[in-house]
Amino acid sequence: MNIHIAGYSISSNYKKTKLFYSKGAYITNACKCNYCKNYCLACDYLDLSTKILFRSFGINPKKEAEVWHLFEDDDWLSPL
Repeated sequence: MNIHIAGYSISSNYKKTKLFYSKGAYITNACKCNYCKNYCLACDYLDLSTKILFRSFGINPKKEAEVWHLFEDDDWLSPL
């Protein structure tokens, strides 16, 4: 399968990708942190075009392999 997006051509094997994701577990099965829980919840609110894109590749975004949070910084909203 080839998909063309913004001047890029992306090739994928839909059947192999779908099979790979069918055997995977939701990220929250392995990790119970709030970031992973929030990620899975946020997947329910993806816009339709994003959901269609994931489906066209055979990807289940809730079965992501890794989600992480870089850091927290309460000062990031402070003016310079």
